[in-house]
Amino acid sequence: MVVGARLGRFSDPKGFEKRLEGLMNDQVVLQGNPEAPIRDENFPMLKLALLQARRMAAINVETQQAATHHLETLGELDQVMVSYNQLMDEEWCKGVEAAAMPQLSDYLTIKVTEEMMNEHQLPARQYDEKFGVLQASNLFLPDLRYFRARCALRHAPVSTAYLDIDEFKSFNTQYREAVVDRALLPKFMETIESHIFMHGHAYRYGGDEYMLLLPNMPLGPAVDFINRLREKLRNVDYQGISKNPTISVGLCVVGVDSYLTDREVEDRANRAKTYAKNEGGKDCIATYAEGRFGDNDLYKVESAASTGRHVEDER
Repeated sequence: MVVGARLGRFSDPKGFEKRLEGLMNDQVVLQGNPEAPIRDENFPMLKLALLQARRMAAINVETQQAATHHLETLGELDQVMVSYNQLMDEEWCKGVEAAAMPQLSDYLTIKVTEEMMNEHQLPARQYDEKFGVLQASNLFLPDLRYFRARCALRHAPVSTAYLDIDEFKSFNTQYREAVVDRALLPKFMETIESHIFMHGHAYRYGGDEYMLLLPNMPLGPAVDFINRLREKLRNVDYQGISKNPTISVGLCVVGVDSYLTDREVEDRANRAKTYAKNEGGKDCIATYAEGRFGDNDLYKVESAASTGRHVEDER
């Protein structure tokens, strides 16, 4: 099968972006144009180019959005991504796996590669000011950027998990906030910190929201890791509090070539957490179908840690 479209050459990323925009403006899909054929073996590279162009465009949009609060301007910037997202929803794009992006460590020793990456440093640690147990939330995005770059050396994924305590307001109502802050939250966070110690990093986002960052941890091990944490939290002795809290978790796993920006990874984990609370019935984990991060790709997942077997609920 030969499929084609007016895309031209892809050596220039800026030119590629313009051609993508023109493609969508002309409403031309990748089929039936014999003037510029694209053979099957070229589609993995074409998809990689699309994903990389989409990520670069999204980073640029986020930078500009951070500089304004003007609603009309923010809306116009959102529209920049429409053409990329529409292309990614085309059947040709869904049906092909993107080519792997080469990494320095594929060709150089890890020693030389490490020396070339000295400018990438993990930020100095800061801790949540109120409890001093988990790390400050403003470290999450810089840490994610660092670990995505590091894991790329070995084509390894990065997992992020957004945790939310179920029915947290009921604890404050029943026991008062002062008691919750003294008897429940410190032990809750200490359990998270000890569980993730030397496996990754944990951040306090608010009274009932937390984020985990798990480098080099694919979906299956990440689900089992989080389920073991859920089990530990069920067995903590919170003195004076009769019912242990449960958590709803949104899990987002990104590979080295993922088109998501760091902020989008954070957002997708948050959306998955909301799905776990609203659609999953709370006290569960929700995640995305592999390589896709739309709301329709979310599902509730459970794991049998002893067998590594995963059972997905019907979406």
